[in-house]
Amino acid sequence: MTPRRGTYIPRRGVTKKCIMEQFNKTITYRFNKDLNKDEIQDLQERLKKVEGILSLEISSALIRIEYDTLCLAAKYIKEEMNNLGYPVKEIREKRRGILSRFIKNLADTNRKIYGNKKLDCCDLNHD
Repeated sequence: MTPRRGTYIPRRGVTKKCIMEQFNKTITYRFNKDLNKDEIQDLQERLKKVEGILSLEISSALIRIEYDTLCLAAKYIKEEMNNLGYPVKEIREKRRGILSRFIKNLADTNRKIYGNKKLDCCDLNHD
């Protein structure tokens, strides 16, 4: 039986949960004014009701939100926070230099290939 066109067939070792995690994104905002404990609790309760928000980390000055990009957009989250009376500004991470990006990509590739174990010449595949 052949699958219908557009049907997702996972590769071996890839779960649907793993695929769905690719659509999660984290965004960090800075509040225009520091919040007190009551305001933090109020904001947390209100944002938990928004469908698509997976997790929240709120401090008096910052909020970090993990959300599903299939359900929400960052622009909508920012508008919702402004409508709730908590105006925010987005914090963008500084872009890394070319050497830092190269080293990070090299480390990620090595981690995928060799894992997190200590390298030993006897363990490497000699072809």
